[in-house]
Amino acid sequence: MARLIINPTGIWNMYDYDNKAQTIETEPKFSLQGSSIEKHLKECEKVILLAATLGIEVEEKITSLFEEGKYGLSIILDAAATAAIEQSADLMEKAIGDQVNRMGYKMKWRFSPGYGDWPIQQQPEMIKHSHGDAIGIHLTESMMLEPRKSITAVIGLYKLKDSCQKNNNAEMTHNCESCNRLDCPARR
Repeated sequence: MARLIINPTGIWNMYDYDNKAQTIETEPKFSLQGSSIEKHLKECEKVILLAATLGIEVEEKITSLFEEGKYGLSIILDAAATAAIEQSADLMEKAIGDQVNRMGYKMKWRFSPGYGDWPIQQQPEMIKHSHGDAIGIHLTESMMLEPRKSITAVIGLYKLKDSCQKNNNAEMTHNCESCNRLDCPARR
């Protein structure tokens, strides 16, 4: 039943990120609050702001089943929808990862307002700068996303440092496991 009534949709945007000032270079600038997000994005140069939703139909069906007294079915559909929105965000993350890898970046895992000490009061900026409103996401007065089966998140992007370095004897040392250079002559 869940497959018939979900409408997975997502949107994302990439921005430069000043990790010293904890600021996303949007217009106007978006200053992130909290030590959790600061630590998570510590080495990042860019960020992806993403939003994803399953749409309102699944939410309406969950509510109607509950109101009809079909509590078990309502709970099962709610759980299936929760899994589906996470899978949708996972698929977005994978597609984004393929693109940013070609640009020479690696990704941190997605991080959402409410994780750690990152306040959910920053949801309005997340929706604005991810353009979540374009796919029907909005907020309640208590900063909860609607439709309920929706996600906003930030994904940090960083470049791997070249791990080939000269040691004290002016010889090159290589740490190929942490290097992203596929064309390096040290690789065999």
